[in-house]
Amino acid sequence: MELLIGRTRFGHRLRRLRQERGWTLHRLAGPGLSVSQLSRLENGTRNPTEPAVRYLAGRLGVTMEELLMESQPALHHALGIVAAADHLPPDERAAYLKAALDADSAGDTILACQALWLLAGLYKVAGSRPEQAETLRALIKLADQAGEVDLRIRSRAQLARLLRETAGTDAMAEAMILADASLEIAHNFPVQPQVESEALMATLSVNAEAGKLLENQPGGDEQIHRLLHLADQLPAGPRAQTLWTVAAAQLYQGHDDLALTTLELALGSITSAEDLLMWTRLRLAAVRLCLAVAPPLLDQAAEHLLRAEPAIELLGIRVHAAEHGTARARLAFLRGQFADAQEIATAIGDDVQLLAPRDRARHDETTAQIQQALRAAITG
Repeated sequence: MELLIGRTRFGHRLRRLRQERGWTLHRLAGPGLSVSQLSRLENGTRNPTEPAVRYLAGRLGVTMEELLMESQPALHHALGIVAAADHLPPDERAAYLKAALDADSAGDTILACQALWLLAGLYKVAGSRPEQAETLRALIKLADQAGEVDLRIRSRAQLARLLRETAGTDAMAEAMILADASLEIAHNFPVQPQVESEALMATLSVNAEAGKLLENQPGGDEQIHRLLHLADQLPAGPRAQTLWTVAAAQLYQGHDDLALTTLELALGSITSAEDLLMWTRLRLAAVRLCLAVAPPLLDQAAEHLLRAEPAIELLGIRVHAAEHGTARARLAFLRGQFADAQEIATAIGDDVQLLAPRDRARHDETTAQIQQALRAAITG
């Protein structure tokens, strides 16, 4: 994999280290790294790969970090590059920004908070949940120190929703504490509608997952009504996510028809041209909802899967491809197409590990049901 670093600065450092040792390009070259490739690296016309950096560091007698050190840009420059590099994979952008954060010596707390928030978002898209959680914990601590109200709220809300997806009572207990703290801060300070909505979404979704969002429960209904009010004040992406959260809560309350209606509003509030990632995630959410209601809406689920497929291929994000595969397997099983369901489930392979723990558990349940159905067909 090519490293997203300052090619020119890396080339200058590589040439300086080589010349300090009195070496020619021919002497530094080796297996898998020709003279012409070295020349391009030094001239800044080629991005170094991890194996190339490892080889060069070993030959020059320095660590990889020392070889890369002077090629890492300042944090504010790294933020600009990463924010504009939508065409690159999220894991590569995350690695680059993490390196810039680790190398930062300026001590700008506000800038570091912004970098941690962006980094947590990249880890989320990449499906790197442990790294996302670690980054959000660091952001909570730093935002508290800096008095950054918005990020104090948003980091807690984001971590609460992440922990909500994690199996275990300890994680759920921490999620509830974080969600409540996020909402309390939002109530104690004047904040923008989007920030308040994130705190409310965290509280609502955590309570729903914990089984505390019962039909006609006053607190839950009040939060739903408040979110619906805030949704009208939000731009397309956040509005769609807010409506999506409300639909999930309504499903937990047993209001299947109302949940479907709200999700349709979410789907209609954003186009793929405005935010392809959010549009895709909404389609996958619509599939899950269609398969969760009673009776399941199989034709609607199939339509959403079909529409999401080109976007998933274009985005190239493995976790979403895995989510798409698990939904297809579930749909095939519910249609009685057991052999197809098994083939789809098997094709997901190791990428099933990218799913959230609760989604993995659901997929494991579906896989077990498929196997049971196939055995019954053989013996029956």
